[in-house]
Amino acid sequence: MLARSVIAARPAGAAFSVASQARNMATLREIQTRLKSVTNISKITASMKMIASTKTTRAQRAMNVARAYGQVSNDLLKQAEVEKTEGAKELLVTVSSDKGLCGGIHSSLSRYSRKYIAENGEVPVVILGDKAKVQMQRAYPGNIKYSFNQIGSTIPTYDESSIIASTILNDKSIEFDNAKLVYNKFVSAISFETETIECYPVSQIVEAPNFKAYEYQEDILENLN
Repeated sequence: MLARSVIAARPAGAAFSVASQARNMATLREIQTRLKSVTNISKITASMKMIASTKTTRAQRAMNVARAYGQVSNDLLKQAEVEKTEGAKELLVTVSSDKGLCGGIHSSLSRYSRKYIAENGEVPVVILGDKAKVQMQRAYPGNIKYSFNQIGSTIPTYDESSIIASTILNDKSIEFDNAKLVYNKFVSAISFETETIECYPVSQIVEAPNFKAYEYQEDILENLN
């Protein structure tokens, strides 16, 4: 009797399971709607990818053109053997951006800047970009002398750089002999390296050991200041 009742109960349970699955199964119309939604999302994603690729290509092209000028200045300082004098006061310029979603691109700059300030004491800081500013304000709010935003939202220009440099140089409350620029060097679309560039005054460049080997005009030296 017991065995028969158990056997008889199995078909009833199986029928209940099948009925439950039938109720939860999507209809043909629902499947077609989902497929259409996925197709539309795929088209939007492809369009966004194409736009991002175009912007990246344009930015890389402008970067390569500007990098040639910067490399000439760096080679001049290297071949002239310009070196930082002992005990010189230095200004730290952290070059970041206003937007996030870039992985550790902002964190690496802030980490380097915080470490440099901790090792060198009271160092005045100028920040380009809101992201690095927010991170630096937590640890060293008193060191930040200037912060600039909306830089690089389009292709950077010489006029923007001149305004920033003039603002810093005209502020007599900021005392420094050399400036150190901290930035992320572009390697590829998914890779970068945090590097620095030393900036020296004209008086120090002229007094470099090998600078006399160059022929120059006096008014040209102001471009190196």
